[in-house]
Amino acid sequence: MEGKDLITCRIAATLQDGAFPGEKRKWIVISYCAFVVCMIAAFAFLASSLLSSYAREGESVAAAAITVTVIAAAILLLIGAWGYLIVRNARMRKHILQWLEDAAELSADAKVIDVQRISLLFPRAKVQVSFVLEGRKMTRESGKQGKIGSGYQSFWMRYDKRPVRILYSARYDQVMILKDT
Repeated sequence: MEGKDLITCRIAATLQDGAFPGEKRKWIVISYCAFVVCMIAAFAFLASSLLSSYAREGESVAAAAITVTVIAAAILLLIGAWGYLIVRNARMRKHILQWLEDAAELSADAKVIDVQRISLLFPRAKVQVSFVLEGRKMTRESGKQGKIGSGYQSFWMRYDKRPVRILYSARYDQVMILKDT
């Protein structure tokens, strides 16, 4: 593993994008491919079973076609959602590699500054990280600057009122939180 790849494996999250899967990215792609193949095989089997069943019972083939279409749409939605996650993680990795060019490792204090309780089981939080760089105290919040409502994830609850190690890129004004070791 090269230097930057080694560092990306240590990154738990970025304030801009949230949790980062790191070294799990290969398994995500492999599992996606396996999922797509299984879904296509299951769909082909289900479609042929439904069509032959409807044809045997003398029912409308149109009803079978509608059922098959609904199932196909659901499968395509799942494949699309998983594909979106893969693209999002690849874009996040690309950003992190850019930010690492001038990143400095620092100590920081994290705290949750707001909590949204949309779900009773999984409250979503917005976190704030404070650190000192060249004698100046700096504070950054999770989320994209200027985007209302961004930066809330249940993942941030674990960072409430605790010290963290960060990588800060001054050129891009980005904070990457390192995994606990």
